[in-house]
Amino acid sequence: MHYRLLGNSGLDVSLLSFGTGGPKVFTESELDETGQDAIIRYCLDQGINLFDTSQGYGDSESSLGRAFVGVPRDRYVLATKWGMYRLADDRSEVEIYADPEVLRRSIEESLRRLRTDYIDIMFFHGLRPEDYDVVYDRFGPVMAALKEEGSIRCIALSERMGEDLEHEATIHALEHHPDFWDVTMLRYALFNQSAASRALPLCVGHGVGVLNMAPVRIILSDPALLLREVARWKAEGTIPPDGLPDDGPLDWLVHADTESVASAALKFAADDPGISTVLTGTRSRVHLDANIRALERPELPAPDGERVRRVLGGLREFR
Repeated sequence: MHYRLLGNSGLDVSLLSFGTGGPKVFTESELDETGQDAIIRYCLDQGINLFDTSQGYGDSESSLGRAFVGVPRDRYVLATKWGMYRLADDRSEVEIYADPEVLRRSIEESLRRLRTDYIDIMFFHGLRPEDYDVVYDRFGPVMAALKEEGSIRCIALSERMGEDLEHEATIHALEHHPDFWDVTMLRYALFNQSAASRALPLCVGHGVGVLNMAPVRIILSDPALLLREVARWKAEGTIPPDGLPDDGPLDWLVHADTESVASAALKFAADDPGISTVLTGTRSRVHLDANIRALERPELPAPDGERVRRVLGGLREFR
């Protein structure tokens, strides 16, 4: 397992990290508590030390808290998230919480569920760019106080992957308050490379750690959908007509130590100096082992990387 520094946080994190959210929440699967504990302990055995969860991921915080009982606290890094949005009283729309102390009470609950005295990385979850100023002014002082008190170590934001395709939240945050933020979570992947132009250089320049989320998602997991999408991208002119084969459009990425298209996607997701760690979510040791193998050599061969950037660089796809 490779390790990278998480920005200027002082934390060494595994290049492959474990996430409990995504389309299939970790605790909302066929695994019982024993099976969940076994996967988490297996991650530790393989050198994975960063675990990402959220108050909104079912019982995942409690599941991690249970799995880590008896494990020395310095063996793992915990990241969790707080959602600043609630349904309005008439349930007609979503609004930002009015009381700043809601954040403190919520983090206290996360600490209890995670069975720990501190959270390594505390995220504002799914922060919309247009809400940044309100959230920063209202809740920033509370988060800063909690960091000063030692309840959290790093202050972070996660983007809304399906809406913020140009990473406006991260860019705005680091252009206006670079000293406040320690970590961000964004998506840098085959089908959306836009972070490379502004967001990732800003993160590197300000020493902000980056968790790369969902590098292998729906399109790569569905061969028939991939064929349809490639045909659509060609028809729309988003990729060159001769940029990819019509059949097996990404099969040219599979060779040597790249055993699958998913493996290539993980390598690409790690192949930028701004990326600290790449999140994966799984309930299967076989799947987990394949992902670990993919990042034993965490870069694509240079010709493949150049072709990926040239042909797919204009895409802004979140699926």
